[in-house]
Amino acid sequence: MLALGSFVALGLPDGIIGTAWPSMRVTFGAPVGDLGLILLLATAGSVLVTAFVGTLIQRLGVPALLTVAGSCSALGVAGFALAPGFGLVLGAAVLSGAAAGMMDAGLNTAIGLSGRQRLLNLLHGAYGVGTAIGPLVVTAAILTGSWRPAYLLLTVLDLVIAGSWLRHRRRDAPAAAPAGKTQAPGPRPGAQWSRRRYGVVVAVGMSVFFLYTGLEVGAGQWEASFCRGHLNLSTSATGLATFGYWGALTAVRISLATLPRPIRPARWSGSAPPWP
Repeated sequence: MLALGSFVALGLPDGIIGTAWPSMRVTFGAPVGDLGLILLLATAGSVLVTAFVGTLIQRLGVPALLTVAGSCSALGVAGFALAPGFGLVLGAAVLSGAAAGMMDAGLNTAIGLSGRQRLLNLLHGAYGVGTAIGPLVVTAAILTGSWRPAYLLLTVLDLVIAGSWLRHRRRDAPAAAPAGKTQAPGPRPGAQWSRRRYGVVVAVGMSVFFLYTGLEVGAGQWEASFCRGHLNLSTSATGLATFGYWGALTAVRISLATLPRPIRPARWSGSAPPWP
């Protein structure tokens, strides 16, 4: 439940920022295209931290890493809520992106390696719940006078998440491995493939994922600006439209988690890869 709640909190900023931007840019006197700068810096922070998540997990452990992620996220979204100018928003975007990278990669790695595919799909469904709720939260805030309370609410939620992971770390110390016993390495995907074929498959998979996620997130982030600026929809109608977009994605992710027979992540034969 803590993992699922963490991914709901992870999805909320992604659902909030695009919907809030038409009002945010009026507050800061920024052109509509500056949303791209926020997304670019947030992505850069996330990618940079993600490259070191494996090392951080080995040194800190998953609960400690997620405690740091929740704390950094709270600082980042508080920066959005309290920013007097657009420059601080850009700095907060880097910190929020780094926190998202730690949370996303840390939990995905921990649960993915546990072999619990259904829980992994539920985790992504929980992220979708956050992105779907986010537009409704910030729309309600805008209708009451300002977009800032939505980020203050998110700050409190991130602090609760960080405190919960800290408590989890203190209560559940990692169990020591039995002395003198080592687990033999299992077979790896593509054990019967050549190095070149394996590399091509990985590169194609990463490219498809790159394009798909870019289209998915990009459409969701710019939808509110398009609806408000070009379609002249009201604030409430725009919030509902954005909710519908993220909600449709969420419904599919949760449906995958309820399949009667979870799809295995990989199938292969052989006991050792053809390279060291």
